[in-house]
Amino acid sequence: MKRKVVVTGIGAVTPAGNNAREFCESLRQAKDGAAAITRFDAENFPVKTACEVKNFTLDAQTGLRRSLPFRACREFQQGRHDQP
Repeated sequence: MKRKVVVTGIGAVTPAGNNAREFCESLRQAKDGAAAITRFDAENFPVKTACEVKNFTLDAQTGLRRSLPFRACREFQQGRHDQP
């Protein structure tokens, strides 16, 4: 049995950009998205830099809204990630 795949669009949610255009532009400029950790206090950890996804909201990407706030890890699982 042959399986068919339909690609309906292209997108990216990465530390280097929250959509395909931003991501490609970051690649062209050799930006990796690494920066100081902001999602938690990293003072007691040996690493202070990470590649966090920044400025992503489900509303901005899809027009969908959520009525209940979620923690960052749950928001990613459900397609939403806001700065605290």
